[in-house]
Amino acid sequence: MIVAVSTLAAGLACPILGAIADKYGYRKAITYVTGALSVVFLTIFAYSSGHWPWQELLAVIGLGMMFTSIMHCFYNSLLMMVSRRHDMIKVFPKP
Repeated sequence: MIVAVSTLAAGLACPILGAIADKYGYRKAITYVTGALSVVFLTIFAYSSGHWPWQELLAVIGLGMMFTSIMHCFYNSLLMMVSRRHDMIKVFPKP
């Protein structure tokens, strides 16, 4: 259930953050920030899993997974900027 909720939240946040990133050129910054936030929340989970109630741990895992999904979304959009055209054929094969 927490996976579905965090994926839904990331799916709702990505278009909004994408519009902001495209307008102001923050695509790399959003990738770095969401990557750092996912590391922070998953590290909190790793070090506090025995001390916190399970509901709070699920919220921490959900936030970490949401930020990881957002990071992957923006990382995948950066592939087009850092790869040459003939390299993209290797990533996206023809049907």
